[in-house]
Amino acid sequence: MTQEEALQEVLLAKQAWIEAARKHRKPVPKPRYRPAIYAVAD
Repeated sequence: MTQEEALQEVLLAKQAWIEAARKHRKPVPKPRYRPAIYAVAD
């Protein structure tokens, strides 16, 4: 698995977690920062 593929998996997991939290009416914290590593996914 490449770094880009791994990052895509992390982003998919993050989105799935957010959707599940909203579905179950759990709080979703606001982002506090955006590390440069996420620039690869944009």
